Amino acid sequence: MADSPGTDVLLSAEFTDRLSSRLLIVPDPQFIFARWAYAAAAKSGNATNDAYNMGMQQLAENRVPDVGPLANTNDSMSNGMGGPLMLANQNFTYPDMFSMVTEANLPGTTVKVNRPRFTDGATTLAMRRIAPQTKLAGNTQSVTRDQIDVTIYETAGPGDSTGAVVPISLSLFTQARAAHDLLADFGNQLRRDRYKFLDDTILGYLTAAAESNTNGVTRGGDVSSNAAFVGGGNEPFSLDLVLKAVEALKTRYVPGIAFDGRYIMVLHPHQIQQLKNDNRYANASVLQPAYNILFPGYAGTIENVVLCESQRMPVVTNLGAANNQTGWKGLVIAPQALAWALAKDAFSVRDKNDDFGRFARFVWLAHEGFGITDATFVQEILTT
Repeated sequence: MADSPGTDVLLSAEFTDRLSSRLLIVPDPQFIFARWAYAAAAKSGNATNDAYNMGMQQLAENRVPDVGPLANTNDSMSNGMGGPLMLANQNFTYPDMFSMVTEANLPGTTVKVNRPRFTDGATTLAMRRIAPQTKLAGNTQSVTRDQIDVTIYETAGPGDSTGAVVPISLSLFTQARAAHDLLADFGNQLRRDRYKFLDDTILGYLTAAAESNTNGVTRGGDVSSNAAFVGGGNEPFSLDLVLKAVEALKTRYVPGIAFDGRYIMVLHPHQIQQLKNDNRYANASVLQPAYNILFPGYAGTIENVVLCESQRMPVVTNLGAANNQTGWKGLVIAPQALAWALAKDAFSVRDKNDDFGRFARFVWLAHEGFGITDATFVQEILTT
């Protein structure tokens, strides 16, 4: 079955092959950042039900007959087995990783979010002493607040290989003869694209925020710049980098989770492998399985950091003096580093121009905006 989903010859081999009612499991990564985002949305009451049931949407309009057994479509696409596509329905992870902007409700709206700042004056004893005759009236100093803007845009999917929005389509002829429920497949296609888009968008914002900071990148091997990397595992991830990244956040007075001052560190599997091969980490790490429920991809807890693993962390190939060395990026993140204004959660839409009901084309739409609340809340770790 080499045909591409969404074409007029969708799964044409199903018409001639003898097929099993079972489907094979699709390998797919966990969308850690998207899951944290939906945890924040659920806490604020902004998240809606998963709205990707193409079959119900079509049947309600008397457009497409209920044909093709569901079989294990949802299971095989990791929607019915607790996989990444169960994201909005699973037990939610720590809900305060991202800050929800709940005032937004219309596309084009810009919401301003304030962050108060302490005056932080000098505390020299000699200057703070006052005599009975000292008059305090006179000069004053202002109380300041930082302000970020979050603008609501309309987002859509799915995208093609360039990222452009291209609907997925299904012909009535194909649907009527398919061996499996293709509408369930289409619903999962939209769901997966939505979660991937959200995960990539958040990861892009966080990475850019870290790289915008002075000393916002902790590099393996204590190299001073990207050009100084030798590569080939010469600057691996190690316990030392965990401590240095945490130091960078602490010296910027960045708060941790709740009251215990912990940060979340998300690493590429290659970095996790290198860290576990570090003897110092093996001697110092303390595994706490209870964190597994709260943090997808949990790999361990050490020092002030909860270690998580994501297969979707960036891999770069432009390090070293010749810009040809491969490197891996990790992030240390403090709570509420990113603001998400979700005016309307993603929902599926069918194109009404369907050639008398012969074809169905679907996209998802959402009204939302993103913004970094404070770039100092993120630190990048770059290794080879």
